[in-house]
Amino acid sequence: MSLQNTNLPQQNRNISDSPIAILWDMENCPVPSDVRPEDVAGNIRMALRVHPIINGAVTVFSAYGDFNGFSRRLREGCQRTGVKLVDVPNGRKDAADKAILVDMFLFALDNPPPSYIMFDLR
Repeated sequence: MSLQNTNLPQQNRNISDSPIAILWDMENCPVPSDVRPEDVAGNIRMALRVHPIINGAVTVFSAYGDFNGFSRRLREGCQRTGVKLVDVPNGRKDAADKAILVDMFLFALDNPPPSYIMFDLR
């Protein structure tokens, strides 16, 4: 799902230069055990590159979850592909959702339209 930021005044920026944020809730949308995390991150980026409407560069690619519970293979695979791991302790209810909301708002404030936010969650 993508959402175009429309809260701030329009800037003179080419739409092909639009920044894109990918915010991935790995607890609710995990990498399948038989799939390499590098492949998932690559497929997400590829889907955006071939998208007919959304153009721009991925400037933020963050994955949220309690990474103490994830395998080393998963953590290292994400880091190798440039995915920023945001460790959210599992003890707090909806902690990952709140962290995603904060990062979404910060991205929207820092990136006037046209910019895009993609969520990968269930």
